[in-house]
Amino acid sequence: TILSSKILYHPPFQTKRQDHNIMTATTSDTAAPSGMQRTYLLFSNATLMMVWARVLRLIYRSRYWPVVLEAWRDGAPTPLLTGTWCPALVTPALNLALALSFMEVFNAAAGLTRSKPQLAALFCMVRAVMQLGVAPLLSDCQVPAHIFTITCWSLGDMIRFGCFLLDLLVPGGTVAKRIRYTVGPLLFPLGALGEVLMVATYANEHNDWPWLVLACIAWPMGFYPLMTQLWKQRTKYYQQFKAKSKQQQSESKAKTN
Repeated sequence: TILSSKILYHPPFQTKRQDHNIMTATTSDTAAPSGMQRTYLLFSNATLMMVWARVLRLIYRSRYWPVVLEAWRDGAPTPLLTGTWCPALVTPALNLALALSFMEVFNAAAGLTRSKPQLAALFCMVRAVMQLGVAPLLSDCQVPAHIFTITCWSLGDMIRFGCFLLDLLVPGGTVAKRIRYTVGPLLFPLGALGEVLMVATYANEHNDWPWLVLACIAWPMGFYPLMTQLWKQRTKYYQQFKAKSKQQQSESKAKTN
């Protein structure tokens, strides 16, 4: 997901240029989505929010993290998520969420968003490769690195699509944007770290260190510029409030004079 920062926290329909990102729910900068488009975007955002929330709920119900934290506190080895819970429930729910995430590619290709289709496809493919390619090499979700990664994915996308949905339901609202621009810069690097840890875990278990070297080279090359852009988007959004505040102060002084 490092290469997908541009679409990670992009707002739905906005009428202002200063809130222009990659993933949005509009057809243009100034025109609101039509009735059918808005209905579809409400459906897609609600669906994706719910499937990722289900993954997060299943991870929580597994009680994995409390057991891990207790083991770390006692200095015991990190336990594995054994039993049938993970392969029977968590993995199918995660694969479904990843499959439905390709709706973002369709939205971009159909012109329903300002996202570039190739970036949306890259975003989905990176996660699919990590889950379908790397995770099985780690006994699926039985290692902390994988559980950590999918926890960041599910929490981040549940919040992200929830914010998109709220933006559509409450046009012009600021709550969703404030949440998105606060959570996004936190969960994006954590999810990226989880992916690197997955590769590092595989390299350590199989003594295949070239994979780790490749990850250490590739991840920072994509992470730094995209994280910088994500931070710039956040800064640009909050600058408009500073500008309004200065304008109000100037108008107040003018009236006083």
